Order: sequence, then C-alpha cells, then structure tokens
Amino acid sequence: MPLAALDIVLLDAHLAIVGPGRWLAVAVAFVLGAVIGSFMNVVVYRVPRGESLVHPGSHCPQCDHPIRWYDNVPIVGWLLLGGRCRDCKARISPRYPLVEALVAATSALLAWAALRPAEMLPPPDGTFVFWHEQYAVQSLLMAELVCMALIEWDGHVPPSRVWLPVGLLLFVASAVWPDLHSDGLGVAAAAPWRGALDAAMGLAAAALLGAIAWPTWVASARRSDILAGVSSVAALCLVGIAFGARDVAVVAGAAMGCYVATRLLAHVWRPAGRIGWAAATSIATLVYILARPLSVAPLPVLRDQPTMTILLVAGAVLATASVARWLGLISPRTLAP
Repeated sequence: MPLAALDIVLLDAHLAIVGPGRWLAVAVAFVLGAVIGSFMNVVVYRVPRGESLVHPGSHCPQCDHPIRWYDNVPIVGWLLLGGRCRDCKARISPRYPLVEALVAATSALLAWAALRPAEMLPPPDGTFVFWHEQYAVQSLLMAELVCMALIEWDGHVPPSRVWLPVGLLLFVASAVWPDLHSDGLGVAAAAPWRGALDAAMGLAAAALLGAIAWPTWVASARRSDILAGVSSVAALCLVGIAFGARDVAVVAGAAMGCYVATRLLAHVWRPAGRIGWAAATSIATLVYILARPLSVAPLPVLRDQPTMTILLVAGAVLATASVARWLGLISPRTLAP
C-alpha cells in the first residue's frame, strides 16, 4: 500500500509517519508518560522510606483501603474522585496528578523532538521518521532526573538504588545504539564501540565537572553531606552517559546557572530552597534536548574540540560560582543540595 495512504508505517526498523500520525505518536507518548509518572509517585514516596515497590499495592495512606484499578488511572482518577479517597473521603494531595501531568507533558515533548523529517524517503512531503531509540533513552533519562528532583524536594537524598540501575541501562543503550552519540571524539563512525566510548568519556567529564562544582563546596565529614554530593554528581553523570562528553559540558553550565538562580530566588521565596541540583539538571537537560539544533554544540570550534568545550564550561562554572560567592549572594551553605 502506498505510503501516502497511511498515517504510520514501519520502514527500515523505524516508524514513518505522515500528517496526522505525528499527533497520534505524541498522544501515545503523553499517555505512556502519565503511566510512568504514576509509577514515579510510588518510587518517590516509598524508596526513601525503605519500603517495597510491590507490596502492598496502591492504597489510601489514611484508611489503608486498596485503591480500585479504575480510581488509579493517571490524572483522570484523581479528577473523578475530586481529590478525595472513595472510602474515607480523606484528601489526596494534588501533587500526584501534577507529577503525572508533568511527566506526561515531558514525554510528549520528547516524542515531538524524536520526529525528524524523512529526508531519505520518497514523497509525499510532510513525512517524518520517529527515532524510537532517541525517545526511549531520553525518556528514561528525564524520568530518572525528575524522580531524583522530587526526592530532593521532599528533603531526602536520592539513594544509589534509584540512579545506579538507570546509569547502567543508559550505558548499555549507548553501546547498542552508537548513533545516539555525536561523533566528537575522532572515532570512525563505523566503529561499533563508538557509543560505549563516548558514554564512558561523558561519564568521566560529568564526574570531573561535578567534583569541581559540588563536593569541594560542601566539603564536610558528615555522611549526609557526602551522600548529597555523590547524588548531585550522579545526576550529571547520567546526562554524560546518555549524551557524551561534549554535550554534558553544555548541560553542566546551564544546570549550574539554573541552580544558582534558584538559590538566589530562595532569598525572596523560601520554597525555592527545596529545589535541588537534580531539578536544575533536569530543566537544563530538557531545554537542551528541545533546543539542540540551536545550541552551541554544533559550532565547529566546539564540535571538533570536545576537550576544549569541557574546559570552557568548567571555567564558566567556577567563574559564575566564584563571582556570586565574592558578592555575598551565595555561600557553601546556601549551595548545599
């Protein structure tokens, strides 16, 4: 059947989408994101408390009555119940549907970014290819960063069992799908290990930038401060594994600027003090994904010199923090995650 007669067809292991099919793909991504957001609510609540993610099932925290499956539909269930438990009428926090809506919207934006014009395909015009590898990796990364941000908002330190498995999955994905990484290391594009190498370099670059920006500022013998520093660096390392050495440097600079801005905002709006490094990293990462064609990375001087990019951004990070501290706007205590 001709391509023009279909909205979505499978072509060379990718989805070729015509016209209205783009909106269908985005809508499916929105629903999938809402489901992921519902699961993230469970993770954010239970993991810091050391509780199981499986048992018991979803239940009302007031009366412990199991939540019916039709009341557990993301976003819709809360709206139909009017924000109250069906059994005891206790109030259910609006945070749950808000998190689900946030993750759903993020998933839809990532799906839209993963739709690229099908330059190598025959007419009709307006045909797009859905790069499912890009969407899968970026969705996993953003879901993890948002999850860590919510745990920090609640005053906890994201434990390693939250971010370590995701880091391993991202590394495997980079090795399996090397085209997810831009070729900035001088490695032949056909090299099967190019993606794994760039992921390893991204991890090293992120660890370097994170070590410069955080542990030295919140140096302390207290175990809680050490764990907070490790968690902050881990958030950036996830970006490094997913994007590689060159791109993580750009994200690190943007995240640092975003985090300093939240610290300054906290002086006039106290709740902003609960915004942690993971939240700043997630914001910078999403903006970078959506604005990537307009970012500084494609510039030849930075594209061909990933090491120079890292050094420039590291210098910018330190300069920004040093000037702000010299002016008395921030301090090690206010910068602590």
